[in-house]
Amino acid sequence: MAEFVGEKALVEKALNAPIATKDQADTEATLLKRLRSIGNRADKLHAVEKAPHIVAGKKVDARWRELREAPDGYGEILKRRATAWLREQDRLERERAAKAAIEAERKRKEAEEEARKANSPEAQREAGAKVADAKEAERDAAYQRPQAGPTGEKMSLRTYRSGLITEFETFLAEVKDEEEIKEAAQRVANRLARQQKAVAGMEIIEEQRAV
Repeated sequence: MAEFVGEKALVEKALNAPIATKDQADTEATLLKRLRSIGNRADKLHAVEKAPHIVAGKKVDARWRELREAPDGYGEILKRRATAWLREQDRLERERAAKAAIEAERKRKEAEEEARKANSPEAQREAGAKVADAKEAERDAAYQRPQAGPTGEKMSLRTYRSGLITEFETFLAEVKDEEEIKEAAQRVANRLARQQKAVAGMEIIEEQRAV
């Protein structure tokens, strides 16, 4: 730290004026080398001081690893089993709801026909009962999402969506203006430039910097 404070003072003094002579450039190059040396030694000393803590931390990690990770592992197994069961229940429920909807529609039409033909109080009461029965059938036909577990711990199916690229060039043409695509393309261009491999649609830009 004492070395750094001294070098820092020299750097701040040098920054008051632009480099005008070779002596100034040489002096600042020497300052840069000394600052790098201080930084490198600080990295090494930091690593030495931190090493025991890293070792101790790894021991703590090892001691707790099973108790931290095993529950998640078994949890994933249980979730896969629950997913398979819920998918089957969902299939059965959709089949039931579809059949019930057909039956409810049949009852609705029958009730409407009875109501249209009713020409006496007794017939109207019977028609009204059939209309009520048809509405109840419609409610029963509604899809009920399968669930597992008691209240507060219920599990059910949730839909997750991901994209499958079936035609890469067509897809790329559609998403070429997305920011993620531009960033990925720039990373590829930078890599090719470092390898001095210019391809169609790019050029290599050279910029000189002090090292």
